[in-house]
Amino acid sequence: ANKYKGNDNISVAYFGDGASNQGQVYEAFNMASLWNLPVVYVIENNQYAMGTSVARHASETELFKRGISFEIEGEEVDGMDVYAVKKAGEK
Repeated sequence: ANKYKGNDNISVAYFGDGASNQGQVYEAFNMASLWNLPVVYVIENNQYAMGTSVARHASETELFKRGISFEIEGEEVDGMDVYAVKKAGEK
């Protein structure tokens, strides 16, 4: 909607490590990349998705790399460090 409206706003999508393995995420990544949409994806690594550790449910455990094949830049940020989150959000 922001690109359609021509404003300078962005959309932010939050989801957990478990959801990062679902096809809808990759479909959204693909569309965002193809249409050059102003969106920031935030993957919250809870370490366990429905009781299964990241190491057991994901072949790539560095979740910030999930967008690479869609030319979406990723960055790992310590969510417990408010200054690190602020700094990352200012980019």
